[in-house]
Amino acid sequence: MDQAELYAKLEERDVGHDGYWLDEVRLPPPSLPKIDPWYVLLRRDDQWVITFTERGQEQELGRYATEDAACQELYRLLTMAIDIPTYYMNEQEWAEYRQGAKEALVVAQAEIQRRREAAGLPVRRSRFFGRR
Repeated sequence: MDQAELYAKLEERDVGHDGYWLDEVRLPPPSLPKIDPWYVLLRRDDQWVITFTERGQEQELGRYATEDAACQELYRLLTMAIDIPTYYMNEQEWAEYRQGAKEALVVAQAEIQRRREAAGLPVRRSRFFGRR
């Protein structure tokens, strides 16, 4: 799997764009410092590296010899939270869980935007929120 394929698979799974950045697909990187948690996949020192950044602190999660291995791992990391509840819920419970989670995300996003406006920061619009 390469980064373009990873991006397509994440789109299929409805993974929000604000949680990750792919070096070769999502250029250029955001110009504002990221406050929210996010994953980055990039090429560094002849290896593929996955990092996790939260509150300005970057943590390297792993180095991989191939782009495929790094993409597989990042896909696993980004979809892990989506997959966990399905082991414990039937289809109806899962649909209700997803709806509640989406509603909670919309509320959280509105609060983040409100705080950004209050701090005088540019308001970012996420393509994830408001979908479906």
